[in-house]
Amino acid sequence: MFEGKIRYFLIVLLLMAAFVATSYEVHSPDCFWHLAFGKVFVENRHFVRNEPFAFTTMGKDIYVTSWLYDFFSYLVFEHFGYSGLELSIRLLAVFVMFVLIKIATMESVEGLVHIIIYYSLFFRLFGSRFRARPESFIILLYAFLICLLFLYRKEKLKHLWLFPVVFLIWVQIHPSWVYGMLIIPLFIIEKHGFSLSKKSLKDLVFMVILPTFSLFFNPYGYKPFLFPFVSYLTMRSQSKIYSIGEWQPLKWTFFSTPFLILPIVLLLLFAFKYLKKEENLFPILFICIQTFFLLAWERYATFAFIGLSFFAFSFIGYIINMAPRFKKAIYSFSVVLLFLP
Repeated sequence: MFEGKIRYFLIVLLLMAAFVATSYEVHSPDCFWHLAFGKVFVENRHFVRNEPFAFTTMGKDIYVTSWLYDFFSYLVFEHFGYSGLELSIRLLAVFVMFVLIKIATMESVEGLVHIIIYYSLFFRLFGSRFRARPESFIILLYAFLICLLFLYRKEKLKHLWLFPVVFLIWVQIHPSWVYGMLIIPLFIIEKHGFSLSKKSLKDLVFMVILPTFSLFFNPYGYKPFLFPFVSYLTMRSQSKIYSIGEWQPLKWTFFSTPFLILPIVLLLLFAFKYLKKEENLFPILFICIQTFFLLAWERYATFAFIGLSFFAFSFIGYIINMAPRFKKAIYSFSVVLLFLP
């Protein structure tokens, strides 16, 4: 059913939907802060080590964990203005959708229907965090990392060297690399257990040790490595973490409630499969980690959207297969869903 032109038509529809979902205007104060630092980098041709702006604390020692994004965003702004910034973020969303399509179709092209349904139900979470901020690039890196990990799980990944490359880029853009690093050992343990063999050691080196070393290859040395932990402890001690909206748990709203319920449904499904010995504990543990991202901080809701996608696609396929008579109707309706938001 999804051969030839229909398959490509659905892919184009999904990419267009991602482009449209991230429509917004540049107005975030963070955007202008990053542009200002980018301008300093470009005009002075050196990495900032002292705070140059009076609106924070002038002269204070500083290390800019987003220097690569700041540099990129300023160059885009200088040549293409605000419209260029907006377009670059929309294109990032398109690339993320492309990676999600790869994840959805790992097992069969019918995954295109699963991603259409998943995206249509939770599209507001997909586009909610795409802004002119370094975090938008990290959403793409996180999606790419999830794709690599599930290809690894299915023994379809040939290039383990991609893992240190991902984290080498990540640490130059945003301190959230720790969320990516947290889930990697889970995949290695599922595949090899706790035994040490040549294969497991090779995987450990390329997927954990080299990515960890790559975090120190940046203009500020060890400081970006420590920043996520120091920043969290500082904000928590000053109670700032409770006063900033995006650092609070995802709120229960009309649009977020279905997504807050989704992890519970997935946990029940895979717990049932585990009891029937159809699955191991891996899906349950992985879903718990993604649920933690979702419930702990609103800003990482998009991370959870991406992280849960593989098992959400499996769940949607499971539901569709329970009603084989309605398959064609569901497939047709899924295309209509794309136009409803």
